[in-house]
This record gives sequence, structure tokens and C-alpha cells, in this order.
Amino acid sequence: MGFFADLKQDLSQAVNELLPEPVQTIEESVAVPEKDAQEAVPTSEQAAQGGMQVSNPAVQEAMQIPNPAAQEAVQVSNPEAQQTGQIPKQEAQETVKESHPEEMPTEAGWMYRESDGALDAPEENTVEQLQENMRIATDELAVITAGMQVAGDIFTQGSVDILGIVGGNVDVYGRLNVTGRIQGDCHAAEVYAENAAITGNIVSDGDIRIGIGCVIIGNITATGAVIAGAIKGDVDVNGPVLLESTAVVMGNIKSKSVQIDNGAVIEGLCSQCYADVSPSDLFKGYI
Repeated sequence: MGFFADLKQDLSQAVNELLPEPVQTIEESVAVPEKDAQEAVPTSEQAAQGGMQVSNPAVQEAMQIPNPAAQEAVQVSNPEAQQTGQIPKQEAQETVKESHPEEMPTEAGWMYRESDGALDAPEENTVEQLQENMRIATDELAVITAGMQVAGDIFTQGSVDILGIVGGNVDVYGRLNVTGRIQGDCHAAEVYAENAAITGNIVSDGDIRIGIGCVIIGNITATGAVIAGAIKGDVDVNGPVLLESTAVVMGNIKSKSVQIDNGAVIEGLCSQCYADVSPSDLFKGYI
């Protein structure tokens, strides 16, 4: 019996030697020694420094958790910025907004020049130039008496009464009254002539009256006209024209409307081209 007992013990020992070591459980594989666990807890100094040291490699591997989002957050999309650390020129230009021409100061007549982005200063207009553009009349009244002769042009911002003789152009912002003689063109806000002799064109910004005894050699332009004298020239009035019985016109008349009294003489064409009704439109479809 002792022989069999020894044989059984030898066989058991041989089998144990051939079998592999027992596999550790998951809890045993991740178990951290008490000493290493104490080292894994950071001290206040280590926490202040922003890190800690772990001596156990297993603990180090367990604590290293890769975060793809954090890695992408620190990546710069532009390769130039990664290499040089500078913002590319194109991106820098986009950050600067160009000023719109409408935002440039345009008060007091300043004008924006798109060619070079500069501002042009307004031209300095004198009082005379402004009044010339607007033709603002003053209350002044100049009188050329019957015994006075003027050789040259006359300019005034007021009104003028001409009883004498003027050899030159007359430019008046106000009213021009003529009972004398003028050899030159006339321009005024209103023109009234009585027993006058004028050789030259007459332009009135308003109404014009050619009274009895007047002789006008020249064209007339106005917004309304009353004619009782003699005119040798064209009459262009963007308004009504009244020809009294003593009127004589040797020239064409263009107006908005015309009234011819019995006895008036017209040698020329008379056209109401400024009328509200177009005669040619009335005959469309019949011609």
C-alpha cells in the first residue's frame, strides 16, 4: 500500500507542474496597491503646480485617457499660422472694414472722390455768384434821367428807370422801366416800356409790356406779354399774349394762348406751341 500512495503523490505533483498558473480576475488585474493609491492622490503643492507624478505604470496607463475634442481644439486650421504664428494677409484684410462712400463726411458740400478715396472741398461761392444764380433783387432803384447818356453796360441788383439814353447792355435783377432809348440787350425780372426805342433782344423772367409809341427791333422772350407798340422780331412767350389794337408785329409769335384785338397787325406765323392741347393729336387716325 505504501508503494501506491507514493505513486499517487508523484502523479499529482507532475500534473500540477504541467498546468498553467491561475488567471487573475479583473478586480485583481486593476487593483492598485495601497502605497501606489496614496501616491496617486495629489498633494496641495502638486495640485497648485497643475500636475502629479505616479510611480506605478499601471496607474499611469489608467489615468491617460485620450480626448479627440481637446486635440482638435488646439489645432489651427491654417498651416501658415501653425508655422509662422502670424495671421495671413488675406484674413487680416477681411478684419478691416472699408468705409462706405456714403459714410464719408459730405456736409457743407464736401464730395467723395471714388478714384483715390479723397474728399474734394466745396468751391467758395461769393455772394454775387449766389445772387446771380438765384437773381435775388434788392430794393435799390437807379434812375437814368432824361438828360443823361450812358456809354456802356449797366448792371444792378435792384431796379432801374431809364429816361435817358444807354448805349450798352442792361442787366437788372429787379424791374426795368424804359421811356428813353437803349441800344443793347436787356434782361430783367419784369420789363415795362412806354414811348421807348430799344434796339436789341429783350428777356424778361416774368411779364413784359410794350406800350403805345414803343419801337422794338429785336426778339422778345417772356412768360407773359401785352403788346401795344411795334415789334420787329420774334415773340416767344411761354404764357398768354395779348395784342392790343395798336400792336404791330413783324415776326413769328409762339405762345400758350393769344388774344388779338381788332386792328392789330401781324406779319408772320402765330403758333400756340405751349398750349395744353396738341392739335396734331386730334387728327391722328384721319391722316
